[in-house]
Amino acid sequence: MSEEKEKAGEPQQRSLQSPQKGTGQGQRQKGSVKAVGAGMAAAVVISIGGYIYQAGAYTDTYFPNTTVNGMEVGGKTVGEVKEMIASEAASYRLFLSMRQGETAQIFGNEIGLLAEFDGSLEEILRQQDPYSWPLYLLRGPEYDIKALISYDETQLAAAVSKLSVRSRSGRSACRRGDLRI
Repeated sequence: MSEEKEKAGEPQQRSLQSPQKGTGQGQRQKGSVKAVGAGMAAAVVISIGGYIYQAGAYTDTYFPNTTVNGMEVGGKTVGEVKEMIASEAASYRLFLSMRQGETAQIFGNEIGLLAEFDGSLEEILRQQDPYSWPLYLLRGPEYDIKALISYDETQLAAAVSKLSVRSRSGRSACRRGDLRI
């Protein structure tokens, strides 16, 4: 009778009971392999996403460990680097050697010392390839740019005239022509 059902196109009824030995362990192994594979695939996707996300961050910031004129600027924008340089210019100290071995100092903000920029910082950022950022994780690029520094000559002259350093004879320890910048 079962032969007639198969011939007539009707499926044969089979027992729904599975054998007792061996098959449960094989199914568990297959499930474990699938879980490990899915975990690895997820890790790869997350890693690629993180790489692309970080590359996007380096379109407007400097690579890690980048130095410009000895200053660490990694992860900073051009504007932030300009502020750092301007701050250093304002806090700059000019040490003067006076007559009789005496010394004096004038601070950058007293003479209107300013940093001027020529586009070098923007050019460095423009030339970096954001997708090559992993190459700079251990050691970044180093740049020496020509810092354009200006000062106000009138303020410098006023600061020099204020120097309280006097020679023993009571004359000013710094005369016109003694100061060279």
